Amino acid sequence: MPEKDRVFLAGRVSTGRISILYRLCTLLLLLCMLVITGCHGSTDGYRNVTVRNNIGNFSFEYRSFYEIEGPDIEDDAYFRFTYVQLLAPKRNMPMVIPDDSGKNPETYPVEYVPASIEVMASDASKHPASAETRLEDALSSWSKWPHFELLERTAVTVSGIQGELIAYYIDWLLPVPKQEGDEPLLRYKVEVYFDYAELKWDMKAESDMDMAEMVRADFDHVLQTFKILD
Repeated sequence: MPEKDRVFLAGRVSTGRISILYRLCTLLLLLCMLVITGCHGSTDGYRNVTVRNNIGNFSFEYRSFYEIEGPDIEDDAYFRFTYVQLLAPKRNMPMVIPDDSGKNPETYPVEYVPASIEVMASDASKHPASAETRLEDALSSWSKWPHFELLERTAVTVSGIQGELIAYYIDWLLPVPKQEGDEPLLRYKVEVYFDYAELKWDMKAESDMDMAEMVRADFDHVLQTFKILD
């Protein structure tokens, strides 16, 4: 075979091998992406959590923006409940902190969670208060605060069960630097109460005021996808 033909053939073989390797690498990358997505259970930026323990069985979707904590269980002579928390990425806020003597306050940046969502199921035998009583107790307690404002009180359906929702603003009494004329520091809260299958269900969210609209949408998604499991 002439030398130039051998060179041409070698070039074709080399190109063919590169093409095959490229396709294999692409396929491997796609498979890895599928595996990673499957492990996280993510669909369009949402993840699913399923809780099964000796207190309650339930599942819901939450936005992957949040870090999940739990499920945790508290089970002793006085309390018996299980809960899951969703925590937004932390922020820093300047706070006025006194020294050990309680004097000479200085301002320091303090890390905190600006928004959270919580789902809790409690054993009715140790937590006998009805959903209506729990809601009224919450309103009675929070309404005593100077800047409390009830935004909404309405019936809701969660996993086919009738409950009640309240949303409100509440004072957030943190030791932050203040000047005369500053607006009060407020917190947004929304809560849902219902009872089912010998369990008391409390679902709550709270946030900084600038995150209220986003957190309410995320909370509504938890409510809409929430399922009590057998």
